[in-house]
Amino acid sequence: MDRRAFGRHGFGAMRLRDEPTSGTDRDPVAVIHAALDAGITMVDTADA
Repeated sequence: MDRRAFGRHGFGAMRLRDEPTSGTDRDPVAVIHAALDAGITMVDTADA
């Protein structure tokens, strides 16, 4: 079985939504681009 290795750091994007209650006023796309530019290779998009 092939296994993938992830880096030590990841980005949790569950609460990164375009909703007033998301707790952020940043553009979600810009935040993801900044994470990718910083070298993040794993983005967790799970609901819970």
